[in-house]
Order: sequence, then C-alpha cells, then structure tokens
Amino acid sequence: MTNKQDIVPVTLKSESQNQMNNKKTQTKSTVAFQVTTESTTYRVYNGIDKYILYTLLKGLSE
Repeated sequence: MTNKQDIVPVTLKSESQNQMNNKKTQTKSTVAFQVTTESTTYRVYNGIDKYILYTLLKGLSE
C-alpha cells in the first residue's frame, strides 16, 4: 500500500475578521430573574443550563 497525499484547500482568516464574526453572533443576555439574600444578589440569565439552575436553587433552599 502506498499513501496517497491529497491537496486540501486552506483559508486563513485574520483576527479582525474573527472578531467581527463573533460580534455578529453574540446576543445580549437578559436577566430572567434575580434573587437577593442577606449578603448576595444572584442574577439568572435567559439560556442558563438547567443543571446549573437546579444546583443554584438547591443551594439556596438549604
């Protein structure tokens, strides 16, 4: 068997192009609800992972 080498096209992007693409895809997070305890304020944003939310609420209920 012989290894056949393939020619693959590669496109390089500059950092400024990557930053511009990231700005277009970012969305502004909004606060879903806020919980204030004696010493801390917790802000929960839309799109939070359900396991993180569960852990946070479980910790607050103890």
